Amino acid sequence: MGNKETLNLKIDLLLNGVALAGKFDLGSRAFLNSVSDGVHFVIFEDVYITTSIKANSPYILCRDETTNAIFLKGKEITYPLKVEIIPEGKYFGIKTSDGTSMENIGTFQTDRLRISAYKGCGFVMNDEGCKFCEASHVKIQRKNRLEHISELVKYTECYEERIKHYLVSGGTPPDDGWEHFVDVCRTIRENTQKPMYAMISPPPELNIIKQIVDTGVQDIAINIELFNSNLSAKIIKGKNRVGINNYFKALEYAVTLLGNGGSVKSLLVVGIEDYNDTLRGVEELAKRGIMPILSVFKPIKGTLLENYPMPKKEDLIPIWETAQSICERFSLTLGPLCKCCQNNTLTLPINNKYFKYE
Repeated sequence: MGNKETLNLKIDLLLNGVALAGKFDLGSRAFLNSVSDGVHFVIFEDVYITTSIKANSPYILCRDETTNAIFLKGKEITYPLKVEIIPEGKYFGIKTSDGTSMENIGTFQTDRLRISAYKGCGFVMNDEGCKFCEASHVKIQRKNRLEHISELVKYTECYEERIKHYLVSGGTPPDDGWEHFVDVCRTIRENTQKPMYAMISPPPELNIIKQIVDTGVQDIAINIELFNSNLSAKIIKGKNRVGINNYFKALEYAVTLLGNGGSVKSLLVVGIEDYNDTLRGVEELAKRGIMPILSVFKPIKGTLLENYPMPKKEDLIPIWETAQSICERFSLTLGPLCKCCQNNTLTLPINNKYFKYE
């Protein structure tokens, strides 16, 4: 398959999910209804995909009973395509010293461990949650305890060789909760020398970004998500209140700390706003040395946008081509650079800037 055909298949899988023919040891998170959960698998060795399990999908995962190999069949595939399914983390079922389940502290995704500084989101607590987010109706926020995070990282460093880097994220912290976010980054760094990536909203003071970087964080994402101000006022109220200018100020400050080669990034959701607005956002990011990441909108059951129409597959290839061209004008490429982290993005590893962590 060429790049366009491969991306076309990836988009179709992201939008339509996969059905299961037979039994698979996928783990409990494979059946959750969220942006980042689902079945994690690899096709063509370095195209990573995370998608939902849907009984009516035109794509089917099946197992060869003789070789035990797993194949993908479906409408865009002329022959069974060999698939590598990525199982859940080895820490599932393991508890901390006080009996807390480790899977409640961190989430394994393709090659990284995602640890939330907070459970819940400050925007949601203020009735300003993003309407496409599965956490937008969960009005609770609490800290993940540092001792729990320390125990989890120590365990995974000993027993989970598949974890190549760490992502620190979570819902938006309360304004007085950023010290804890920094402490979480520091706690992780005390227990591992592997790369660390923080996904944050603009903090109340720019110096907090420096504090995060000083813990050893090498990459920062501050996700704008929607560039159209009229739509953002309706759909991502908390982010809109903070203001896109403050997002750019935070991103530009991060570039002064980490450089303009792709270590600072921002995600835009494709398929809610007009495509031209998204592409304007791509250009505004790229010309500042900020790597754009495109995530395909998928309506999630239980959210306020569960009935919002999905983008059309045939529209997304031209968006990818145009966005990639814009990035190249500014010596960038569409992110993320980590091939394994492209699992739910409108991205393909088409050049030598993309890599896997060793």
